[in-house]
Amino acid sequence: MRFNRGAALALLVLFLAAGCIQPQVKREQTPPAQQGPAPSTGPVIPPVAPKSPPAPAATNMEFSLWEGPLYSLQYPSNWEVQLLGDLVAFVSPAENAGDFRENVNVFAAALPPEAADTSAAQLFANSFESLQASIEDFRLVEADDQTQLGNEPGVKVAYSGTSKGVPLQFQQRVMVKDGTAYSLTYSGEKTKYGAMAPIIEAMAQSFKLTESTAPQVVGKWVSYGETVFYDSGEREWPDPSNTPPLELKTDRSWTQGDAQSAQGTWDVQAIEEKDWARWNTRLAGASRKIILYGGEAALADGPIEEAGNRVDALWLLYRAGPPAISRPGQVQIKFVRSAS
Repeated sequence: MRFNRGAALALLVLFLAAGCIQPQVKREQTPPAQQGPAPSTGPVIPPVAPKSPPAPAATNMEFSLWEGPLYSLQYPSNWEVQLLGDLVAFVSPAENAGDFRENVNVFAAALPPEAADTSAAQLFANSFESLQASIEDFRLVEADDQTQLGNEPGVKVAYSGTSKGVPLQFQQRVMVKDGTAYSLTYSGEKTKYGAMAPIIEAMAQSFKLTESTAPQVVGKWVSYGETVFYDSGEREWPDPSNTPPLELKTDRSWTQGDAQSAQGTWDVQAIEEKDWARWNTRLAGASRKIILYGGEAALADGPIEEAGNRVDALWLLYRAGPPAISRPGQVQIKFVRSAS
């Protein structure tokens, strides 16, 4: 059986634009649009301005820690966290009803195999014209290809534009690591950019890639046995040879078979008592679980069979229904290491 994410990855240009949260804005509060020179074009990052000095740390605000399967970062504690597929949005509280809410979006996506060696600078340059076309009154303000994100080399760009007549300011940092592209993008009203700069800098500086704590599970796995427990009480034992192999990679991504829709990220965590209750089963001696994510949502998880530093099997359990199986129930698959 296949773990299906549904829609796979957004278009790369949309990833670079990292669409901002844009509720309706009161027109009577709208300042006049800023005028400026025509935007730069070209196959490389235009050197429109020297990089600005680092903003001071945001010291007068309480921050919380957000942790995901691929990265973690700190964000203002009074901001709202929204999970939008592969994108995580950190959204500021509205001062007035209908106001634009300043936000920082973080997006991670595995690049296609043929583009896995693309640098962050190339990634941005290749999408520059599409970015211009997607934002009204686009103007590139700053471009810096000597910055970092998560202690990895990347690019930082700042650009402005308008939405519904409201002048907006964007700041974006892009980084590529092990074939996965990461984007951290701020969107907000232009008049508030100066006040928001310390918060943006604090969030960007806190961004960290998550290192795998379970190298023993990396590799190819094949189905050894499968059981479907239908809610109606019946059971079924599908042929395990029909389930494509599962590969867990060192960059914490996973793929299953050749289908681009069957991919995501993985993590290993300690088993909690509520997990056993949810799975409605027990595995003697198991203390850790494997989790397969599609975007930020967990698609399947289950206990790990291990002895010392040796992992013998991975159990994956998940809810399913038609058309994957004939009626609602829980699928339980035992994966063992592939001999090939």
